[in-house]
Amino acid sequence: HDGPSRHILSPGIYHLFGLPAQVIRTLQPLINERGKDAERMDIWGYKSVGLVKPLTIQEARMCDPKSRIVLEKGMMDCPEDPTCIKCAEDAQQTYSLMRAWNESRQSRDFVYERILSIGKSEEIIVMAVNSGMLHLWLNWVCGCDEKKIEVRRNTIMVPTDYKSHKIISESGFNSIEPTWTKIFHVNPKYTGKAGRGGHAWINNVHLYTIVELVDLGCNIIAQDVDMIWQHDPRSWLRHTSSGRDILTPLAPRWDGMGPANTGFMYFKSNMRVRWFLKTLMNLTPIKGSSDQCLFNALLKHQKFRQVHFEILPTSLFTMMAGNQFSKTRETALVVHVISVRKTKRMKEHSLHFFNSSCKLYSKELDPCSHIKFVGKDCPL
Repeated sequence: HDGPSRHILSPGIYHLFGLPAQVIRTLQPLINERGKDAERMDIWGYKSVGLVKPLTIQEARMCDPKSRIVLEKGMMDCPEDPTCIKCAEDAQQTYSLMRAWNESRQSRDFVYERILSIGKSEEIIVMAVNSGMLHLWLNWVCGCDEKKIEVRRNTIMVPTDYKSHKIISESGFNSIEPTWTKIFHVNPKYTGKAGRGGHAWINNVHLYTIVELVDLGCNIIAQDVDMIWQHDPRSWLRHTSSGRDILTPLAPRWDGMGPANTGFMYFKSNMRVRWFLKTLMNLTPIKGSSDQCLFNALLKHQKFRQVHFEILPTSLFTMMAGNQFSKTRETALVVHVISVRKTKRMKEHSLHFFNSSCKLYSKELDPCSHIKFVGKDCPL
């Protein structure tokens, strides 16, 4: 049975199969950890089930049609190089970012130790933000505060400038000091459009943080800052993730950009996921402007067919877009405010919480309160 109620066979069943005692002793940890099927790779080891180690750019060959499913459009493409590296415009900048990030590990370990001291029974929420997007993150925080959803204790924020770090820390959240930005600068502005300005670098450090935390044994909720929690999704996700590795909402398209929407991701900490995420990190120099394209391409890669990926139901994890949202507005646990004019659309649906009724509200941080947008359509 391929669902949340999947069980491992009881000890007596193995004797019926005539298995040697030594084999039964090998299986015993699985029997004792009944129902934790997703962890079996850590017990047996990756080689015994043919699982690959993290791939390099040269090994992954992401632009080689033989290594992936070929779709009509939206695929990574580099006709002259199956590894994609010759077509990667930002590769050298990405390597510089990775070096700066690796040299600043001490500033992150302090935060990791503090949050891990409370235990690993709950998921860690991870988000990355620059000062231009703080109003969207604060809208999520204000919404959670209004609904009395506790998120501060188990959230790690990855700011890409010191202004963000100061505001996040003052708001009571765990914030990683951006010491790496002294070496690698990220544009603090937000244009209202994904993949523009510093967005690509923000998503990179978001991923690097997730990799480190999954490696420490944490299950992760990774999300963009333009999210709204109408209800706390964690207990539902914890139950549903049994026997699964990665859960994401649906990106309703069947080209290279789907079906996973990377704005919200749930990761189980097991060997399959660790190898997948470390490979994804290794491939960031060739990703271009679309994290979602690379993520979906790697899910379809022949070497990662054992990763158990599933789509979250749109009735519970929905997008604020078109007619679909009017059907899922009342049932949704989590709402993703995609596309442009986010503040305007949140207000239209009574989901704008970063206002004067929130104790964290600051007119300075509300870009749509500026005089240039008064009476006009705010693009942010």
